[in-house]
Amino acid sequence: MACFKRHNFISSLSPLYYTSKFLGLAPYDLYATVNNTNNKRSIKTVFSVIYTFLIACLVLALSIHQYYYFWINVFPRQTSNFILADTLSKLLLYGTPLNYLILSVVYKRRLSSLLLAIHKVDQKIVTKHKVYTIIYIILIIEVIASISVIVGLYQFIDFTWGLKPYFNFFYEGFVHLLALIGDMQYVSVLLYVKFIYKSLNNEMNYFVDRSSNSRSDVIRNSNNTIFSIVDRHNDIRINLPSSSKNKTNATNVRKQMKYDDIRRFMAIYKDLQEISELIHSYFNWQIVFETSSLFIGIVSTSYDTVNVFKGFLKRNSQQLLYFFRVMSLAAWVVYYGSNLFLICLSGNLCRNEAHNTFKTVHKLLLNRFLKPQVSRDLESFAVCYTSNKLHITACGIFPIDMTLFQMVIAAAFVYLCYSFATMR
Repeated sequence: MACFKRHNFISSLSPLYYTSKFLGLAPYDLYATVNNTNNKRSIKTVFSVIYTFLIACLVLALSIHQYYYFWINVFPRQTSNFILADTLSKLLLYGTPLNYLILSVVYKRRLSSLLLAIHKVDQKIVTKHKVYTIIYIILIIEVIASISVIVGLYQFIDFTWGLKPYFNFFYEGFVHLLALIGDMQYVSVLLYVKFIYKSLNNEMNYFVDRSSNSRSDVIRNSNNTIFSIVDRHNDIRINLPSSSKNKTNATNVRKQMKYDDIRRFMAIYKDLQEISELIHSYFNWQIVFETSSLFIGIVSTSYDTVNVFKGFLKRNSQQLLYFFRVMSLAAWVVYYGSNLFLICLSGNLCRNEAHNTFKTVHKLLLNRFLKPQVSRDLESFAVCYTSNKLHITACGIFPIDMTLFQMVIAAAFVYLCYSFATMR
């Protein structure tokens, strides 16, 4: 295991990487991928793929065993609607982590290319290395919190309802943890890409602020005495006679954007476009399964919560027990909703930061002191963005932003209203 290096982006990913490795969600060597030493299939990589395959077989076996138990002991006493709903929820519950595991092997090269592309852009744009330490600490907290939340929720269920048989605790807790770590991979990648977009926008805003502060050709001191004249087309500064203090202030003349600057920004932006395409190609189907599973979880758990709450209001005895049962189900609704909210929020933030790049380019184009060549390159940058806007979607079916969260919550609310309105 490589130790953390505070100036290395790849090293900052180690908490999430090794957790994913243990769960079979990272069948590749992270450091070999970034160092371009993973061209030949090493023995370590082969063992990682085999390990992921075994974890996938384990998830499949757990799902078959649990469904068989429900088919023999639970379903004979339930209605056909309950059987259909529970079957669908179990298919999505086990299908989502199984999908993460299978596609992590099938699309292994895509994920390696994604990490390598992020690493290359990171070396070009990020200058404050303390951000890697922050990422490292945040990922450690996220991993610990994820395990604690899953275990805590199932302990709460066991306390209020009783997990009979108890293997449900291990089965469902394990697959929920797999899905949650997969979600963390997606959210972490999107948020870091958003950070890179923000770093690019900050560098471009540096020139926007400087151009806006240098609109006058005559700079005056605090006594309105002219001490410097600037020729912005030839980058010449003429200092007029003045005191030594004014001459010192005259050295703070704002510089203009140059051809090399805009070419560098365009190259970084194109790299970010390629990164977004790699994110879509790797996470498309995983996010479709996960959002569907979260929607079913929100609807079914909310339905059960309302039913138990109605029973709580009618009972005169064991009200404390029913109160805790309502709280346990409500906690699961919050868990599903929080997962969906974080996925949608990360996509929304990344998209908005990418759109801010376009706004910054337009602000730069409004600067009438730009050199003609720089102005032409900025216009081509704007045209390139217009034809390649960043859209974060799941297989093009629905967007990954706050509109998806609103649609899911609204659909769940409408379904619940319809169910209780038609209930006898």
